[in-house]
Amino acid sequence: MTNIILRPVNTVSHEARAACMNLAYADYHIPLQVDADGLARMDYLYDVDPDASIVAERDGALIGQALLSRRGERSWISAVGTVPAARRQGVARAMMQALIVNARRGGLAEVILEVIDENARAHTLYRDLGFADVRELLTWRLAADADPLPIPQELLSEVAPESVIPHFD
Repeated sequence: MTNIILRPVNTVSHEARAACMNLAYADYHIPLQVDADGLARMDYLYDVDPDASIVAERDGALIGQALLSRRGERSWISAVGTVPAARRQGVARAMMQALIVNARRGGLAEVILEVIDENARAHTLYRDLGFADVRELLTWRLAADADPLPIPQELLSEVAPESVIPHFD
């Protein structure tokens, strides 16, 4: 991992970060394409901490970013991506280690993240860093040109949590 510079995301433009993210996620299991305005909205909606989140740079080019989001004492990794040419070189590991250090410096006791099953490399990295599986998260997909969903006839109503627990494995 020679000549890699890690720095806060707030030192880089949304345009540069969006280009990096698009390249990092172009071949992902769930591809992502975002422009600078969309990335700025994501940062806002997901409460990305711009001082604690990290970009990785080599030879003046962004090669990755890792985002730490925070709401009060609750924190999570909201994105990690490395461009294809820089993968398997320790970039994601270095960014994740920096996020963990930044979370601790920020007084956060725990950091969570989500990763899809098909991303075996990420599973290995996160386990190596001390993360543990705690639940399965399902990801659903609907094509943009699919038939519209029917309007449900049932209305949702609030129920006591203990009444639904028996329905989950």
